[in-house]
Amino acid sequence: MEAEASTSRGFFESLQLHLEAGGDAVLGGTPSDRFNPGGHLRGHLSFPITRALHVQLGTGSWWLPAEQGEVGRLISAEAGLRFAPMADPGPRGFFIDANGGLGLTGDLERPMMSIGLGWQFALSDSVGLGPVIRYTQVFQPDSESGPDDARLLGAGIMLSLGIPKREQAPETDADGDGLSGASDRCPKEAEDPDGFQDDDGCPDEAPPPPVEKPPETPTGGGSEARGTPMDQVVHFNYKSHRILGSEEAAIQSVCDQLSKNSSVRVRVHGHADEAGSPGYNHELSAERAGNVARWLVRCGVDGSRIVVQADGENLPLCKEHTAECSARNRRVEFEILDE
Repeated sequence: MEAEASTSRGFFESLQLHLEAGGDAVLGGTPSDRFNPGGHLRGHLSFPITRALHVQLGTGSWWLPAEQGEVGRLISAEAGLRFAPMADPGPRGFFIDANGGLGLTGDLERPMMSIGLGWQFALSDSVGLGPVIRYTQVFQPDSESGPDDARLLGAGIMLSLGIPKREQAPETDADGDGLSGASDRCPKEAEDPDGFQDDDGCPDEAPPPPVEKPPETPTGGGSEARGTPMDQVVHFNYKSHRILGSEEAAIQSVCDQLSKNSSVRVRVHGHADEAGSPGYNHELSAERAGNVARWLVRCGVDGSRIVVQADGENLPLCKEHTAECSARNRRVEFEILDE
């Protein structure tokens, strides 16, 4: 199972740099008598307020050849807003911006404003290029000898550059257990569905059902029948509780029988030979029965249907002091309990 790549854009990924170049003509008034058409360069950095509305800061430079004397120059420091409703995920489509600030002409500082209207074609998710029309006005104080404001109408090209969005690599399921990313605590080891912590991605061992004390022998002798013994027997090596590969078929046979009859329960009896102390043998028989019970859970038997009983060395099949007899006594047996 692979997670989808993340395409969300953070604050810094939404920043855009806008570079503009164009030509300008002076519209009417005294400035139009002094200056010929010229050009401009502008650069602005925009910060997102919403998906479509940005605040922008920047500067611009205009130059206008004069009929006589020096070239007219204007350098601006501006702040404003940019509205681009189609610019998602990057610069594209219709936009309009409005800016205000100070313009420096020679040694004089004058208030100014500009409004731009344009369209950008997306070259990629982070690059847009397109035409722009811009109106610029420099306000002339009434106290000065030339009271007419300088009004410029320009047309040009705007290049907008965004920060390419980061796409996180898809989370892979290397071990094929259906879990990936942070939900898979063991990415190189497959989960073993056994009804115990199956959502952490690790091959956990389910705890065995609680160990039941062996039934007490009645005073009249003999053991009280508690259920129906099954034919399958699982044998173990000397002082070991590990399930041998040769014994798995017997456990699987028990599992198959229990799967066919889901209304019955099973008691798993663990036994040990007489080697070791009674306490050690009781613990060893509990571990053997517990391991077999876990095996049954992994193959699909609900743990509530399993009772584990540790009999230690108390119920031997034989009492001869031989290797063959000890091997027979190191075992796990099964008993079907009444419904």
